[in-house]
Amino acid sequence: MKNILKSVAIICPMLISSCVNINKTDAEKGIDVISINKSGRFTSDTLVESVTYLGLKPLDDCEISGIDKIVRVDSLYVIGDFRRGIICAYDSESGNPGFIINNIGQGPGEYSELSCFCCDKSRIYVVDNRRQQMLAYDALSGKFIESKRMPIIPDDVESLDNGGFLFVTVPLGSRRKLPNSNHRVHISDKDLNIVDNLFEYKDDEFDPIGQRYYLTKNNNKIVFGSLMFDGYTVMDDRDPSKYHQVKIDFKNGLQGKSDIDMRDVKNYDHLTLPPFISGNNAIISYTLGDGYIEYGLW
Repeated sequence: MKNILKSVAIICPMLISSCVNINKTDAEKGIDVISINKSGRFTSDTLVESVTYLGLKPLDDCEISGIDKIVRVDSLYVIGDFRRGIICAYDSESGNPGFIINNIGQGPGEYSELSCFCCDKSRIYVVDNRRQQMLAYDALSGKFIESKRMPIIPDDVESLDNGGFLFVTVPLGSRRKLPNSNHRVHISDKDLNIVDNLFEYKDDEFDPIGQRYYLTKNNNKIVFGSLMFDGYTVMDDRDPSKYHQVKIDFKNGLQGKSDIDMRDVKNYDHLTLPPFISGNNAIISYTLGDGYIEYGLW
């Protein structure tokens, strides 16, 4: 357990030491453009003052097989392992175990699969696509609170400032959508009623490959990234309809190329995951047609 989680802390300096120089320029239609220049590399000591490791102690003999998502909720780190269907919480200062949500099953408070999850200051929300429900747990104790019927089957979810949610459904050959609503992003109220939709797609339009997740969040900024275009979208969690888009100037991007054989995707330039944004900085994970992942700091 400790070795697995220590590797997460090492990611930060590794990312920065492999950064490239990225510049932002203005573009038509109000879309920002990031130009990638591989010549300007720099070392981590120019950006990072220190690195602190937090050893996380084993939690009830439950080993984490993979870390798919980490969220900070007050004094806790909440870690989701989709493969094992568990969510573990640890004290952010000591690394001591807080609680674990390990409720695979068919009964009240249980889920058939951990499809995706998100948090706000008071609750952890687990989406179970098999049973088409959302389960809410207390964010500080892990105690089950309630479950609600899901209006759609999403690929990812994030909480909004008003208590509602942002759902992402990405077409990958077979469509998962609301009736008469071919959209990638769906906005709901706190009762899971869909109140708005963004980024419409045609019936024959789909992404060439899927991603492990499609949303990242920090403070009031939610980043949505899929292969619908060569870039990403930054939304305000107080009003997701207010957003701006950032385009990557890939020479051989995937935008508009939905008929590509999956085996050939590695020959194209594309984002591998939605960027992580903090303040005025974004860490961007991408490939440049060689199949190898690179990281840029913008």
